[in-house]
Amino acid sequence: MFHKIQCVILTHGDKGTPHKQRLVETNPWLDVSVWTSSGDRGAFPNCDRNVRDWARVHEVSADFVLFLEYDVCVTGDISPLFNFEADLEGSWFLPDLISGRHFSFLHTIKQLPEEMQKSACVLAPLAVLLVSKKALLAVANPTFDALFDLSMDSEVRFPSVITGCGFRVSGNANLPHVCCQLRQLPKTCTSIIRHPAKV
Repeated sequence: MFHKIQCVILTHGDKGTPHKQRLVETNPWLDVSVWTSSGDRGAFPNCDRNVRDWARVHEVSADFVLFLEYDVCVTGDISPLFNFEADLEGSWFLPDLISGRHFSFLHTIKQLPEEMQKSACVLAPLAVLLVSKKALLAVANPTFDALFDLSMDSEVRFPSVITGCGFRVSGNANLPHVCCQLRQLPKTCTSIIRHPAKV
């Protein structure tokens, strides 16, 4: 089944879009735009605010929106990399946080609304996110304004809101080099999407 995708590069301050040209060259079919956040509202750990803020002021014209942080490098056609079976797709997915096995996230879980804590999960990093239109519109609902005004771990908040709304979240094995921290990639690396890719 064909899915229409639009792409938004998220940037801030003087970071610019160092990898945009290569993205466009290797994906000429993709509608690419840029969202520059102001101030430190969308700075770590609240990076998910950038996605939500964009959705609140732009029309979602596609079935899915692909959000890429400014330091994501794309070197080929992205269309085969995503399965479009979930409403939120990213690199690394950790479900069932409420079991208590993942103690580093307990503080963030307790900041979530009680009814959302049962489906709390992690999707990390938020550098590459494929979000369905219906899930994005749900997250943008003013109902969640107070929750997104809190400063908290966005890698827990964003996917937990989506699962709390009844949508499905999944990891993607095709994104093995979308990482939270800079690391030395093997010389044999053929990954089409990489993060962080500093210039």
